[in-house]
Amino acid sequence: MSHRNLLFVSAHSSAPAQVGRRGHVIDASFKAKTNLILNDLDSMATSQFSDLVMRHRARVLDANGHIKTRWDVVVLLALLVFLILLPLDVCFDIVTISPTCLTLQAMIDLTLLLDIAVTFRTSRRDATTQALVVDATEVAKSYLFSRSFVIDVLSSIPSAYWVTDRVQLKRVVQATRLLFLFRLYRLSQADVVGRVERRLSLLIHPVFVRLAKVVLLYIALHHYLGSLYYLIVCYEVGVYDKHLEKMWPIPFSFDDPLWVQYVGAFFQAFSLTSGSSILAITKVERIFSFVGFAIGMIVNACIFGIVAGLNEQLHTSSDERQYHTATVASLLRDQNVDNDVQQAIYDYYSSTSGGELLAHDTNKIFTPALPSKVELLLRHHLHRDVVAKVPFLKTLAPEQVMALLLMMTESIAVPGEAIVKAGEMAHAFYIIETGLVRVLDARGNVLATLGPGGYFGEVSLMTNEPTTANCIAQTYCKLNLLLKVHFDAFTQANEGLKSYLNETKTKRLQVSASTAKQPILLLRTRAQPKPTFMGQLFARQVARRLARRQRQFIRLLSVHRESVQRESVKGSGARWSQVSRRSQATPTASFVSASALQTHLVALSHARARSLVRLQRISRSAIEAD
Repeated sequence: MSHRNLLFVSAHSSAPAQVGRRGHVIDASFKAKTNLILNDLDSMATSQFSDLVMRHRARVLDANGHIKTRWDVVVLLALLVFLILLPLDVCFDIVTISPTCLTLQAMIDLTLLLDIAVTFRTSRRDATTQALVVDATEVAKSYLFSRSFVIDVLSSIPSAYWVTDRVQLKRVVQATRLLFLFRLYRLSQADVVGRVERRLSLLIHPVFVRLAKVVLLYIALHHYLGSLYYLIVCYEVGVYDKHLEKMWPIPFSFDDPLWVQYVGAFFQAFSLTSGSSILAITKVERIFSFVGFAIGMIVNACIFGIVAGLNEQLHTSSDERQYHTATVASLLRDQNVDNDVQQAIYDYYSSTSGGELLAHDTNKIFTPALPSKVELLLRHHLHRDVVAKVPFLKTLAPEQVMALLLMMTESIAVPGEAIVKAGEMAHAFYIIETGLVRVLDARGNVLATLGPGGYFGEVSLMTNEPTTANCIAQTYCKLNLLLKVHFDAFTQANEGLKSYLNETKTKRLQVSASTAKQPILLLRTRAQPKPTFMGQLFARQVARRLARRQRQFIRLLSVHRESVQRESVKGSGARWSQVSRRSQATPTASFVSASALQTHLVALSHARARSLVRLQRISRSAIEAD
């Protein structure tokens, strides 16, 4: 049944009974639009079905299929070997000398000829319409009348096996095979090469992959320049057979081994591109020297620029981190921040969590925003280790797990920070991604040590009572927070999750109760030693010294502040002098209030600190909106 029949059947079957005779009357414009849409859908379905049938019936290879991809890898390896072997064969006729080179050349020629046959049976895309051509006749015709076919044929002529006395003619025919460079470039743009480079970039730094490509291209350039130098030497030796003094000095003789001759020619090419003189005399030598020097100057400039850019990319993250550290240090010094706070900031930025946030900020990397499905897949892969380690996530459906991950907020806890304090109302449910968290009761007894995959905070959320334990970060911890509103929604929607957390809550309360009884028994059995008279006397003396030093320190601090304030208000009006006198009148009170505030901030729980910081972000966003 077509789309049209399905639509009208559903429309007539869903019509109410009270419509009566008017139920079969359909607006003409609506019917025309419906027919137009359905005709388009039918034509699209027919076109896609016909393309699928043609692709299934046509005996052609998919350009991005597994077979063609693997074949492209084989052809690429053959062309890379041929890149080295062709100049050696043209200069030294190495194929007829070495059986190994003869075997390699035969395999390369067979691969290149087979590649032409494979290309005749590979689907192509039309250059104008970008439509996929799957008809075997059209594929063969489009390839036969293209420039790629001419290049492939000329670069596949097996001229290495031609035995003749006319060496110069053979070398000219062999030189036509240099067209394989276009073939190599075309193949380097294939998807398989990009996938290989991405795989290598995951194993090593991408800069080293690019640097390796630059080095190989540089060596290949001198390989061909050295071969050209050797051919010019062979030509001039034939011309100036009895007058070798009329040509440039040759760093080898033809009686030397082939590797000695090749090294000499390669050294001359390297000297030429680096700017050294090779003492050219004849016109051919001068032309070669000029062209080689120009090529070397351009290539060296490009190489230096590429290497400098790669070096900058290699040290980008470390340079940004050093600049960030220097900026933070300058700001902290200018604001006279306490050394303890400075050290805490430095420790965080030098830790794994802080360094990861500086180097890989997902909000900056993935811009513009990813499509919804791709973002879900990315979020799953970023948190799959946590999903595998948290046991209660197995009770949720896949969509519920993804919803849970999307609702969670990442947060960092520093060592020694109280994530949850006993006596506070619970604000969120915590899942540990990295780091260690110690769970302590009100007396300081260790109830448990939680690692990656551990979770806490569910007891207070489920009972709606203040927390009974302290959760202290032992190391830098990366936490995933689920707020109380979302936690209640998830537990109400999933009975399996709720029952699992109830069992966990019962076990943890039992452990907490059993641990709370142990100190009482110890106090009853263990007798506390009474302090001696000398011990009490020594403690009083130490307390007096500490009190005396504290009064001296406060007095010196007040004097220092008075001098600083007098210098800062010198030459100002009466208003500033009044403010200075008021501040001088109560130096101890301001010192005590600042110290008390700092102590209070240090003792804040993780949830309270997040709520206070959120106030600043809300006010900043409101100002930006205005």
